[in-house]
Amino acid sequence: MKYPTLRFVFDRRKVATETRKASIYLEVAFERKRRDVPTGVHVCINQWSDAKRVIARTDAPDLNAQLGSIESQDTSK
Repeated sequence: MKYPTLRFVFDRRKVATETRKASIYLEVAFERKRRDVPTGVHVCINQWSDAKRVIARTDAPDLNAQLGSIESQDTSK
């Protein structure tokens, strides 16, 4: 059985700066097709790390929990 691959993509449109926020998308790839699902989370470029997700914010644990729940919802479908 094949499973989709999931990953978070930050700033797909390359608009983020240290003062301008960009969106975080959940990229779902399955059988050579790819879809981006918006997460509703927007952060600046210095507040994102591919390894740790949202960093350097007071609400970083809450945002990371929100991203984790979005990721787990997509895998359960």
